[in-house]
Amino acid sequence: MIYSLPHIESLPGLKVFISDIYYFESQDESNNIIANNVEPNGKLKLIFPIENGITIRCNNKTFHLKQNQIALAGIFDTTFRVDSSANRLTKAIIIEFISSGAYRFFSINHIELSNRFYPLYDLAGSSIIEIETQIQEEPILEKKIFLLQKYLLSIFIKTESDFIFDYCIEKISNNKGIISIRELERLTGYSSRWLNKKFEYKLGINPKTFASIIRFHTVLKSLAFNLDDNTIYKMYYQYYFDQPHFIKEFKRFSGYTPNKFLKKILHPIG
Repeated sequence: MIYSLPHIESLPGLKVFISDIYYFESQDESNNIIANNVEPNGKLKLIFPIENGITIRCNNKTFHLKQNQIALAGIFDTTFRVDSSANRLTKAIIIEFISSGAYRFFSINHIELSNRFYPLYDLAGSSIIEIETQIQEEPILEKKIFLLQKYLLSIFIKTESDFIFDYCIEKISNNKGIISIRELERLTGYSSRWLNKKFEYKLGINPKTFASIIRFHTVLKSLAFNLDDNTIYKMYYQYYFDQPHFIKEFKRFSGYTPNKFLKKILHPIG
């Protein structure tokens, strides 16, 4: 299971860039196949397995994250499943960045990270080994997280923020994904082609896909408070063109139709 760690605060200087800090622990397959699923939310994640490796399954692809090696999970436009390797007890730290935060730390074309996991060694080279060793040798979870955050502060890119990109992210998020690219063009004065390139480089997906993910995530958050068929189908009136559009988008990002998703949560066995 993946747990939030609300008692652990981000370090000063990181609070505006980090969305949440999570702890993953698993030993065997869950009867509820949704339990270890990570639905897309438009946020890059840093993952550090601290006990055994992690197996990720997505789109018929399998990724293996090694113990005590930092990896990046790029922006996904579909759900992926996190499992323990070989059904052994597995533990990991997950730091999640806000959508407009990751580009300030990782100087890379983020479309190269889209729908994949990227060992940080491939970006930082041998310099990353020292911090990975320090975290490995630290026995206390809270101090491991502190060392990870300290490393992030050390690689913070000393440049000004991209105001146009940040503005578009904020507009899409605040409007819960209900905003057209044409409206972003009008508000910023930049063409959709320019905005698409900007988003793909700094986030890994285009603004239209990001807006779709935000709408979907809004529905999921509503479901967390009311697991009811009537509730989920009322959502499409507010966020989607029609019911078929809603079902199509929901299945795209979760892997299930809304009805099947609810049944898997409420009745996980069978």
